Amino acid sequence: MASLWSYYINAEGGQTKVNHCGIDAFLFRKGPDGWKICNLADTIRKTGCTDSRK
Repeated sequence: MASLWSYYINAEGGQTKVNHCGIDAFLFRKGPDGWKICNLADTIRKTGCTDSRK
């Protein structure tokens, strides 16, 4: 098994004003057919977002 998490921001129209942000977390398992996502969780918040594009 393996896990991955990533911070994200969602900006209106992909431009300057941040609409919301959060964390996506993935859990993977390796089987005979390779790595597959077996669980996905995410958070969403509308305040306190850090714009990492700057």
